[in-house]
Amino acid sequence: MVRALILTEPVMNEYLTIPEDKYNFIVDFRENVRVGLDIVFKFVSPEPYLNRALSIMQSYPNEHLQTEPWLFVVSAMLTVTNFQVDFKEVIKFIVTLPPNAPSLLIKTSCEFLRDFIDNADNRKKYSEMPEISLETMYKWLAQVPGPTAKAFLSQREPRRAIFDDPIVDFDCDVNLSLGSISKTLLFFVNSGKGSMILSDA
Repeated sequence: MVRALILTEPVMNEYLTIPEDKYNFIVDFRENVRVGLDIVFKFVSPEPYLNRALSIMQSYPNEHLQTEPWLFVVSAMLTVTNFQVDFKEVIKFIVTLPPNAPSLLIKTSCEFLRDFIDNADNRKKYSEMPEISLETMYKWLAQVPGPTAKAFLSQREPRRAIFDDPIVDFDCDVNLSLGSISKTLLFFVNSGKGSMILSDA
């Protein structure tokens, strides 16, 4: 399955550069893989797969063709509720990626952070990750404003519920633009609680 994702990566990078209908089957394939993984990790412990993913990310941090598929697999673990999953090392990997990394890796990273932040079950994990605050995540997202805006503005069913409790360690203003659509995505925090505003530029 990971090999199949690796094979689709060059096509997906091309699709992200020049979207064409002929590539839709690859997009559908990746979405079907994601759905399948979401189901599998509800019954199978993700720990050995997470360990494998971390091994690849740490051993080959610049081999993006290898790391992106494993990050994609790990993203399916965000919905896990019956197994303990620690994403600290994954997030450390993401926030050290350069903004000029391949398009697909940046896209997958933005979507991972979006779903991590949205995931209500992870609220307690922030207290276990003092060295990786929400501010750190948003500062990295600010370096890739286009992919970030697309990830956060995309029409989608939320994979988990949005936070309904205040997040006290995040105090950051970031302006994000979505290219020619002339939208500005403004993330701000007031009194320890995050919000997201859209305004016409």
